[in-house]
Amino acid sequence: MRLYIDTSAAMKLFLDEADSDACADTLFSVLKKGGELIAATWMLAELSSVMRRMYSVDSIDGLDVFLKQCTLIETDAKHINRVRGEKWKLRSADALHLACALDADATHILTYDKELASAARKHNITPTTAH
Repeated sequence: MRLYIDTSAAMKLFLDEADSDACADTLFSVLKKGGELIAATWMLAELSSVMRRMYSVDSIDGLDVFLKQCTLIETDAKHINRVRGEKWKLRSADALHLACALDADATHILTYDKELASAARKHNITPTTAH
């Protein structure tokens, strides 16, 4: 399994929310079974911004440990051009996540965003939500 992790899922690893433990368990399970965790480098900017804006968190404990477990996809012009060329009706951040997931040949995407999950499904990426 090649599991792409979007920001909505990554945030659960650093907050105490209802699905936080289930999300962490899902990621550990993927690694234990020899799967690969994938994240886009731009997600770090989005994650940091959201954590500061919504939760007044200046630094994210455990972020480096999480990132060492992931294959990081460098976000670049090809992803932006893919978003520009597609007819997805997604918010810009979600469209960029989908472009990165497709580029990484992800088989699954861990997301809590229904629109992104639906769009991923149309591209044969299985959406997963841990509860």
